Amino acid sequence: MVSVLMSCYNHDKFVGEAIESVLGQTFQDFEFIILDNGSTDGSTQIIADYEKKDDRIRAIFHENNLGIPRALNELIDSANGKFLARIDSDDVWVEEKLEKQLEVMEQDENLVVWTEADLIDGESRSTGGKFTEMYESSEKNGNLFDDLLAGNFLFCSSMMYKRENLDGIRYNEHIRNLNDHKFNLDLSYRYDYYFVPEILSKYRLHGGNTIFSDMEGWYKDYMAIGKYIAEEYPDKLNSNENKKKLFHLIFTIPFNGAIKQDTWNRLNLIYGIKLPIYAINILIRSYF
Repeated sequence: MVSVLMSCYNHDKFVGEAIESVLGQTFQDFEFIILDNGSTDGSTQIIADYEKKDDRIRAIFHENNLGIPRALNELIDSANGKFLARIDSDDVWVEEKLEKQLEVMEQDENLVVWTEADLIDGESRSTGGKFTEMYESSEKNGNLFDDLLAGNFLFCSSMMYKRENLDGIRYNEHIRNLNDHKFNLDLSYRYDYYFVPEILSKYRLHGGNTIFSDMEGWYKDYMAIGKYIAEEYPDKLNSNENKKKLFHLIFTIPFNGAIKQDTWNRLNLIYGIKLPIYAINILIRSYF
């Protein structure tokens, strides 16, 4: 019924707990495909040991790191289940997660179902926060495309959707840090989302999951996302409100985020000039 997809790179401290949280689900009719993306720590051996113990696990091992988007696309193309559910190798599921999402799918299998998540630290201790509290103003149900223009606020390790509904939707292998955002934009253009307010997932906060380790890639990804939206979804830019969201996405979010992370990085000066010009150019082109 379900294909559970996991990509892992150098998460030997967390991947065992992530795997156990999948194997311990109350709903058991699933295949579990794990792709080790060229890990150089103990992750490869941990995954291999689990594969030997449970025949629902199918492991794929790569000697070199393919990048996250390419790994996720390979996982999607390898899946056989009616529904797909992704979990990152440093996150955790609550044991009723799949069961409760499938109850929603029984009412409408074309929904994209996602859930609330507890925020945990590197030692799996709850921080007391919830994932959606970081994005309180965002809508959680229904047609979310317009809201996603202003930035991604969805927890991909909590999502479930029908495999055949992807129909060509894949992760962009040229976008390193924001591939989840592009994927959700494409999916939300076609299908409605349904939010389960119960905590059924856990999002891990730790030093290894900052996207600012590649600041230039961070800036370029936002430029690429803005260009993609303007070219692929011009019908969504008819309103001034959505044009403002697009400018905010291309300029305000990446620049403010980078300034807070590393104020004096020289790239902030370069892209502080380049980004608004790029954003204005895209918005002008969207009028014609």
